Amino acid sequence: MCPLGEIRRLCIVLLSGIGDVVHGLPLLDDIAQAVPDAEVTWIAEPAPAQVLKGHPGLHRLYVFRPRDGIRGVLELRREMSGMRADVTLNIQRYFKSVWPTLFSGAPIRVGLPRSKTRDGVRFFHTHLLQDGPWKHTQDIFLD
Repeated sequence: MCPLGEIRRLCIVLLSGIGDVVHGLPLLDDIAQAVPDAEVTWIAEPAPAQVLKGHPGLHRLYVFRPRDGIRGVLELRREMSGMRADVTLNIQRYFKSVWPTLFSGAPIRVGLPRSKTRDGVRFFHTHLLQDGPWKHTQDIFLD
């Protein structure tokens, strides 16, 4: 994994669940402290994206509409074309998160532990968080 000082562009994939996105917000604060010069992008579905709009720690927000099927995937791909993150944190457990993770262009893709993902999502990550005892969602995200 690359040293924190080398991260210039970081992408967070946490698409759905307003509560999950709220639990993910402390991650923005941690990132701002750890790598203050990093540009942070977040990909979310329409409703959770409303929570993120205007957040001072966020440089870019992409809205993904997976319910639009292949049209939603292609639209996201078009919007994210040319994006090259250094690291992507995919903290979503379902397959729909694979698309923005790959479209981020990041060579380092960090995902949830194997036991916390479904649908083969783990196969699209270069690094997985370690499994461990039960934790609150927010604590898993902060890991």
